[in-house]
Amino acid sequence: MTMSVSGHGVGFTDFTDLGKGHRGYAHRLTSLFNQCDFDTVETHRHTISFKEASKRLRKQMTESFEYIEKETSRMVKEFKIGITHVCSQNAINFNPTQPSSWVTYGGLHVSWENYKKKGFDGMIALGCVIEDIIPKVIRETNKALEMNPHSYAAGLAQSLVQYYLLQNPDNRLRSVTVEDLGNKSGKDKLEFTRVSNPLSFV
Repeated sequence: MTMSVSGHGVGFTDFTDLGKGHRGYAHRLTSLFNQCDFDTVETHRHTISFKEASKRLRKQMTESFEYIEKETSRMVKEFKIGITHVCSQNAINFNPTQPSSWVTYGGLHVSWENYKKKGFDGMIALGCVIEDIIPKVIRETNKALEMNPHSYAAGLAQSLVQYYLLQNPDNRLRSVTVEDLGNKSGKDKLEFTRVSNPLSFV
């Protein structure tokens, strides 16, 4: 498959094409922090609670499914929830809201290839976690647990699994393993972690 490199970040396919039969990974990012511009020089990020971040991710998933099913006449048959990592491109500042600043051929591409082999038709990047968007109270309370982007993203992914498994059961959710949620220590400070959502269509 040929993937778009225009306006979506190298390696990504267009989100609108996923439901039209194109296989690949796209992004439809959730804002996991509140952002405001102070004057025109500095950008300030304001953390949101874990509960709010999880709520925003669920909303993004729901809206993504609805868009695909309405605009492309394809139904989401099954989905999984997992995490993977991305890194910053050389000489470009990493921005969690701009996939064009990400290196996508590492964790993202490998994750997609693994899901594709399992029969999934697409994967959506739902959100990107960096250390400074983790609420301060969580970082300070969990110092002994080395709370980092990887751990926080795994927690968000687990909250989504619990929601679709226990709170609002959805029989399209496929089993999630420790591997899907990441079993690395996450000590690499250059690593940024994303919550991903592999999909199968019918």
